[in-house]
Amino acid sequence: MIAKPLTLTLALCLATIAATAAASDQAASPFFTAEQLQRIDAAAPPALGAPSPDLIHLGAVLYYGPDNWALWLQGERWTPETDRPDLHILAVTPEQVRLSLTPLDDGPALDITLRPHQSYNRVTQTISEGRL
Repeated sequence: MIAKPLTLTLALCLATIAATAAASDQAASPFFTAEQLQRIDAAAPPALGAPSPDLIHLGAVLYYGPDNWALWLQGERWTPETDRPDLHILAVTPEQVRLSLTPLDDGPALDITLRPHQSYNRVTQTISEGRL
């Protein structure tokens, strides 16, 4: 007996939402006006673009053993088989990654250690928390 009034109420709500969307020129959202949607879009943070070559960011480490791991460096997934001419993974532990990095001025390679969610700035040669 309770199911019929609940079903009727739900059907009326859906019909009202559909009628409201059809009556207005904006069918994008039954909950927000066009002006509200514009303000929401304007307040949204900018999308993350391509990583800067000046920053090396370690996102996460999945560690199963010394030769069985995956990590996210510069937004890309790395495994023990992954390598780049300017960046070599030297050691991985559950808490940190040690890597060799060729500096921008073609000097000697730098040995740096990053923990997840840290970034290394090649220009200032500093490590900071988060993705910059």
